[in-house]
Amino acid sequence: MNTYYDGWTLKNCMGRNPFLCVGYFHELRSEVIQEFEENTELSWQKERRKGDFEIVKVKFVEVK
Repeated sequence: MNTYYDGWTLKNCMGRNPFLCVGYFHELRSEVIQEFEENTELSWQKERRKGDFEIVKVKFVEVK
């Protein structure tokens, strides 16, 4: 079974309850990294190593 994803977004893992940052949704992972570095002026590599942020795959599902 092939699973297709609609894009990528940023996940904030700094607190007890991690949450998705929907403002960073893009089709390509590199676009998420680029926007993160432009908006926060932080290095993606350093923040990823600290474990504060992750990039996760997103699949939209319709629920009725």
